Amino acid sequence: MAKKKEVEKKSVKTEIPAPESFIKIKSESEVELITMLPKNSQIYTTKKMQVRAVKMQEPFAIKAGGGGLVLAGKAGDYLVESPEGNLMPVGAEAFLKAYEKA
Repeated sequence: MAKKKEVEKKSVKTEIPAPESFIKIKSESEVELITMLPKNSQIYTTKKMQVRAVKMQEPFAIKAGGGGLVLAGKAGDYLVESPEGNLMPVGAEAFLKAYEKA
């Protein structure tokens, strides 16, 4: 009967770089924390889905998911509400490539 080898488990912490369109904030107080889409949002569509969005004039942040994840956008980025009601920041260049006004 062969002896079982003991395997040492090590946890490795890696940092995943944020996409270039994200901005780093030191605290939530640096930007406006948004909980719902502003009333001046408009409907945009892709070949796959329709979303509501608004081009933001100032840096902003949103809480995403239930885990307290804070996503931030810069002035000129779009705040997008998915069909499921989730808010997400989308960089202006990526938004304009993916969506057209309905």
